[in-house]
Amino acid sequence: MKDHKFYLVIITIAVTGLAWASRATAAETGPVNAGFEEGEPGQPPPHWYVPKIDGYHVRLSKEKTNSGEQCLAIQRGEGTAGPFGNVMQQVDAAPYRGQRVRFRAAVRTQSENEQGTAHLWLRVDLPKKRVGFFDNMFNRPIDNKDWDHYEIFGDVADNADVINIGMF
Repeated sequence: MKDHKFYLVIITIAVTGLAWASRATAAETGPVNAGFEEGEPGQPPPHWYVPKIDGYHVRLSKEKTNSGEQCLAIQRGEGTAGPFGNVMQQVDAAPYRGQRVRFRAAVRTQSENEQGTAHLWLRVDLPKKRVGFFDNMFNRPIDNKDWDHYEIFGDVADNADVINIGMF
């Protein structure tokens, strides 16, 4: 059985001088349920989009959390699986245009065969389906078995539409 688990708790998602409030609506100010405290263990996290990827399960967990009561687990099951499991959320970019944003999260991995890695990702979308900024930590995968903090910094263009954050 291939059992890869990646745990994520978003500790801080901040814009220089501004903090996104986790209780506000995403369209207004920032990510919702950023600490994964809302929702039931074993279920996908409310307010987060979980693409259907064969062979992966994205669920809330109370197992070995970093802080708070829950964290997010992306787990690969048995059998044929897609390239990676993913969870994401979109935020209106308008309040952050012309600023630098930071996506910061506590992440740990747990893998039976020591080959599993995790990645945070941040993408800023522009009009006409163009990408203004993108970083998926391709050149710096996370394979730490202990909780540690990881960051991505990105600039939000003056005409940006959406900020996307996630983990795979």
